[in-house]
Parts: sequence; structure tokens; C-alpha cells
Amino acid sequence: MISDGAPVDDSTLLENGPHFMMDHLAEVVSELQATHTLMQLKIGREFESAFPHVATVDGLNEVGTTLFDLLRQFLLMPEAPQQEIR
Repeated sequence: MISDGAPVDDSTLLENGPHFMMDHLAEVVSELQATHTLMQLKIGREFESAFPHVATVDGLNEVGTTLFDLLRQFLLMPEAPQQEIR
């Protein structure tokens, strides 16, 4: 996942509370971790992450190198799940 911030939707937050979307994201990430390796590239600023593998960049000029670093981490993981790419 590549993200410039935490999940935010003012209408949803107003109706369901300030933690609703982040809690939902954490729940989905938790479910997916059983069968997938999940990584997040955060762009811009620090914010809470629900992902087990996270990298942060300050600007677009760092995205390419950092994506390759995340890919390298994935490929070097001893027990990376075998995933079919569709």
C-alpha cells in the first residue's frame, strides 16, 4: 500500500467516531496477514500504521529507491507466503 496519510473521510468519522476507519483498516490488515505479506510506503508525514512492514519517505524523489528496499525485504524474508499475482 502506498499512502499519504491515515484513512480519513470526514462524514464517516463524524458518524462513527474518530477511530472507526483506522480500526477497520487494522482489522482488515490483521485478517490478510494470515495469507499475505503486507507492506506500506508512507509519503510525507508520520502517522499511525496498521501494517507490519513500513517505510516512510519525505518526498517523491525517495519513492523509487524505497519501493525497491521494501521489495528486497520481501524477497529476503525467510517465510514469505507464496502468492499468486493476478
